[in-house]
Amino acid sequence: MISASAALTGSYDYSEVARSVAIAIFASYAALDLAGRVTVATSGIRLAWLSGGAIAMGIGIWAMHFKGMLAFRLPVPVKYHWPTVLASLLVAMLASAVALYVASRQKMTPGKALTASVTIGAGIAGMHYIGMAAMRLPAVTEYSPFLVTCSILLAILFSLIALLMAFGLREETRWSVPRRLGSATVMGVAVSAMHYTGMAAASFIPASPPDLSHAVSIPAVGNSGVVITALIVLLAAVTTSSADRRRSEHRLRLVIDTVPAMLHSARPDGYVDFFNKRWLEYVGVSLEDISGWRWTNVIHPDDVEDVLGKWRSSVATGRPFEAEARFRRADGEYRLMLLRKVPLRDEAGSIVKWYGSATDIEDRKRAEDELRKQKELFQKIFENIPVIIAFRGQDRRIETVNPEFERAMGWTLKEIRGQNLDIYAVFFPDPDYRQMALDLMAASTGEWNDLKLSVKDGRVIDVATTFLRLSDGSTLGIGQDITERKRAEAELRESEARFRLVADSAPVLIWMSGTDKLCTYFNKPWLDFTGRSLEQELGNGWAEGVDPEDLQRCLDTYIQSFDRREAFRMEYRLRRHDGEFRWVLDIGAPRFNPDGSFAGYIGSCIDVTEKRRAEEQLRQAQENLARVSRVIAMGELAAAIAHEVNQPLAAVVTNASASLRWLAGQPPNLGEAREAIDRTVRDANRASEVIVKIRALLQKVPPQMEQLDVNVAIREVLTLADNELLRSGIAVQTDLAPDVPNVFGDRVQLQQVLLNLILNGIDAMRTITHRPRELRIKSAKHPDGVLIQVHDSGEGVNPEQAHHIFDPFFTTKPQGIGIGLSVGRSIVEAHGGRLWFTPGASHGVVFQFTVPKADTSDERAA
Repeated sequence: MISASAALTGSYDYSEVARSVAIAIFASYAALDLAGRVTVATSGIRLAWLSGGAIAMGIGIWAMHFKGMLAFRLPVPVKYHWPTVLASLLVAMLASAVALYVASRQKMTPGKALTASVTIGAGIAGMHYIGMAAMRLPAVTEYSPFLVTCSILLAILFSLIALLMAFGLREETRWSVPRRLGSATVMGVAVSAMHYTGMAAASFIPASPPDLSHAVSIPAVGNSGVVITALIVLLAAVTTSSADRRRSEHRLRLVIDTVPAMLHSARPDGYVDFFNKRWLEYVGVSLEDISGWRWTNVIHPDDVEDVLGKWRSSVATGRPFEAEARFRRADGEYRLMLLRKVPLRDEAGSIVKWYGSATDIEDRKRAEDELRKQKELFQKIFENIPVIIAFRGQDRRIETVNPEFERAMGWTLKEIRGQNLDIYAVFFPDPDYRQMALDLMAASTGEWNDLKLSVKDGRVIDVATTFLRLSDGSTLGIGQDITERKRAEAELRESEARFRLVADSAPVLIWMSGTDKLCTYFNKPWLDFTGRSLEQELGNGWAEGVDPEDLQRCLDTYIQSFDRREAFRMEYRLRRHDGEFRWVLDIGAPRFNPDGSFAGYIGSCIDVTEKRRAEEQLRQAQENLARVSRVIAMGELAAAIAHEVNQPLAAVVTNASASLRWLAGQPPNLGEAREAIDRTVRDANRASEVIVKIRALLQKVPPQMEQLDVNVAIREVLTLADNELLRSGIAVQTDLAPDVPNVFGDRVQLQQVLLNLILNGIDAMRTITHRPRELRIKSAKHPDGVLIQVHDSGEGVNPEQAHHIFDPFFTTKPQGIGIGLSVGRSIVEAHGGRLWFTPGASHGVVFQFTVPKADTSDERAA
């Protein structure tokens, strides 16, 4: 039975209390999650997140409060005034909005935190007591002022705690499920404690039945609906927040992977936990291969120790990290990279993350090195170039000069730096040159001009000068001391004038050519000789006066000598002004500049027509003399020749007579007659060959150059001299090498030389009676071709007469005329060989001569 004055005794359904606490914890978790979402939201969707979050959190807090009220059991029926219930829900949403707004701010000062916690606590307390005011039951509610005050203070305190937790855990870097779940549990229990403190402050005294208008009872289904609705709303809020977070993370990852930079991150302990796509593609490995401390695997071994040392130092001290190292690119090439990492700190200054980048600076480094080298090179050039350089600033004062300026002008930089325009009056004492210099500096066109400058010691020098305007308005003056060049040019002009005077007065034809092979000068005698102007002769014009038969040979000789920088001499026919072609001897030689560089050719020509005519007459005379020598030699061999001819002629007569006898026989012996006739023909041919050889030696015919077998020629001469050798009692020994090469020459002339040496040997041994008369003839290879020796065993040559032995008309024979050896030497030398003699090893003299061997060009000439 219920007493009219005693407070109603209530009880709690602890399962419902547990559900209310669970709702409080879930709502606190959602609050922490939503605080982070509102913080990172941009201004466009911040209001949406703030509104949605306030509604979700408000419903969660209100549901916890309402669930806690429904968990309280009274012995009287209880209904709820639904407009008041809605009012408490709105207050809960408002308090949630304020809490999210404050927690999502960039900064939270103690004053702001306290003000916000009072506002939020008052709102929560207001929601609680407004919710209790919605109760409709036959009782009057009385409140304990102390407990009410405690509940309000608890609401403010718990709001401050919740606000600080939400503010501290809103950052993505601090988000972790265990951490937020623990914080949500603390906040949920605290909010529940405040609620149940407020419930404990109320006492229900029985009274008359209440006004039940707009009041509704909450059945069990409704009770469960409140829980389900709150959980659905909170779950939707958390799910939306998580989905939005994942979308944000995906967008961030997409941005990081798309950005054209190599980015990565690391944990506070230095463990690298992320590389973007660009980073992985550059090194060509996967994240698993280089995460943690394995990222040093792509660093050049020589750079790893330095990089790791700096990175560990930065992790230990918290200072930003920066280093350069060579990274192995995906293609295997090592490239220089600039590595940077900076720490991300929380409000307390603790490092929560390292973020870094890697930049390929190989090309930049190379460019910097190249620029540095260019600057160093420019500085070296500036300091060492033998050119005068001076910089004039925008204020028209000289700022710097190079060492060559100081050497050439005599003034040091210290003496002239900062001097005004009067210094130019010192440099250019001549008013005309001074004005020219000022005009050139004003124009700064880069045009070169010759100026006269005064140096410190008073001398005046010639300087080739130009001025350039730089982009900053300063002027660069460049000059070169050309005083010596000017003096050399004057001397050269004077020398050329003297040369032309001498060349035009010389009785020879003089020409000069440049480095392009073209003629650049002809003296006056040349022009008088050809009857052409200088313009007509220059270049290759002179070639028009050369006989066409000589032109190609002339050009080939000139070009080959020019290319080899060798002197040459050649003879060709040049047309004189009267149209006659005259033989000229052209001698050319390379000429060089004073510095040793090639300058072209200089040549001189003389008319050798009369000389060539005299040489031709001399050659004819020598040929006639040689023929006389051969006739004389043949006269000496007349007996041998008669014997050579008589023998085949006698054989012819004998064989002819025998053939007649064989034919006259009965019957005729035709076989024997035929053999006799064959012998007759053979002996007649032999006589004919002897006559042909004798005629060839005596006839006046031009030389017939051909390839000869020296050994065959020697045997033919020995056949002619055989009878004379037998008559004189001389034994002949031959040593003819079988491997001697063929020679190129005239058979008759070479046989004449050999025959003359054999006859001289026979004469030298006529008086020898006390030892054998021996004549040794030898042929052998020689570096110059083929060597032929004729060694007699006579008395030798008188030393006093030895140096005259080859003189024309010098003889040691009583009936000799002294032309044999002279003609023989001329013949051998005309063949390109050499004739000489040496004393024999024991007796006599060795006469020997060489003849060059035949080659391909000889065959073509033949």
